Amino acid sequence: MKRIFYAALLAIVSLLVSFPAAAQHFTCAQYETDAKRWQDIEQLFKRQGWAQWALAVKDAFPLNNDRSIQFKYVIASDVACSQKQLTDLVQKWITLEHPNVLPLPSGQTVDLKVQTLWDNVAHSYRVFSAAYVSAKSETFVEFKENRLRITVTVSRYVMGAASPFQINSDTPLVGDCYPFDLNGKWKNVLAMAYINSNQKALDQVASLLNYLNRHTATPSKADKDW
Repeated sequence: MKRIFYAALLAIVSLLVSFPAAAQHFTCAQYETDAKRWQDIEQLFKRQGWAQWALAVKDAFPLNNDRSIQFKYVIASDVACSQKQLTDLVQKWITLEHPNVLPLPSGQTVDLKVQTLWDNVAHSYRVFSAAYVSAKSETFVEFKENRLRITVTVSRYVMGAASPFQINSDTPLVGDCYPFDLNGKWKNVLAMAYINSNQKALDQVASLLNYLNRHTATPSKADKDW
């Protein structure tokens, strides 16, 4: 009986393996490297506290000179894809990712920029104090034949913090602040925001890559039989 079971299981596995994987026409080696690096950092530091984890992320993915978070990747296609085709694909992706963004007029081929607020990238609620952080982000996509470049930037946080017993420089009111700051009372919540903002930026790139590969038609092969 066991032999029959294992034989059937092997047949199923062989059948699944025989199906070709979905074609990956759009690729970005640098993103794949960074995504793997991110996973390694997460595994090593996620149990060591927010501050140490954030420092490890900062070391692996340095801030810009203006202290913003930024990821920039060139995504290339191994099949012919015009600027207009790429623009149309990315415009549809943006409509899904950011439903409040108005679509481009039909037929236009321009670079696309979306500015948005990532709500609640971190929060902390204590008995006598609370903090809430959102991130100002920008996604910018540029087009050339058969490739595009995506830049995801987090320039500032919008942070609100309140304590009924203490209002001073260590307890900021609602306002802008830089993405990386591990000083003061709110260092853990800011470290959490920093980690989550980097993750969301990488997720934007992954989402676009997946969308492009799902919605790009595979070139048909000529039928030479007759």
